[in-house]
Amino acid sequence: MHLEKRIPSPGGLGGGSSNAAVALIGLARLWELDEGIDLHSIAAELGSDVAFFLYGGTALGTGRGEEIEPIEDRDEPCMLIVTPQISVSTRDAFGELDAPTLTNEARNHILSVCRKEAGSLDPRLSVLTNDFERTVFSAHPEIENVKNTLLELGAANAALSGSGASVFAVFEKEETRQAAIKALDLASTWRKFAVSTISRNKYREALHLR
Repeated sequence: MHLEKRIPSPGGLGGGSSNAAVALIGLARLWELDEGIDLHSIAAELGSDVAFFLYGGTALGTGRGEEIEPIEDRDEPCMLIVTPQISVSTRDAFGELDAPTLTNEARNHILSVCRKEAGSLDPRLSVLTNDFERTVFSAHPEIENVKNTLLELGAANAALSGSGASVFAVFEKEETRQAAIKALDLASTWRKFAVSTISRNKYREALHLR
């Protein structure tokens, strides 16, 4: 098996998890396994967010991230991912994570609020919160500089992706995104990726999933 990895690593973009999920799908077809095989359970054993990539689109992940609840897709054609040349250890990021509100007695209420907010999410207007930002930015100030720079260049919103080091930004217009890319070309060596969201249907069509 040959796997060509194009997603920056490590970048907090789920690259390894998406590789694992697509490898599972490919092996199931290669070995002509029964359609009733539970790929979701296998994916959950491999990693917390591997199962998401069996579905695609916009979804809410609960539990360890392996419980997937599809929600309405968000169409965002003008996004930008910027990845500085920094390696953030996922293990260290989780080890230093301080999110006491996620483990207190009100956790069921918190989860219900998260579900409601996820259903009405507007990537351009909603407050994007990533609990990793506090510790990751403290350890790697350059990553915080990436976020601040994207906002200064006209991004409507920006946030750390996963545990980093990538930061994603949402732009209102393609012209603003292109201007930001040109400015970053002149001012930094950060890797830049112009991207857009993909609907669940298109994702599944691309992988020939039923």
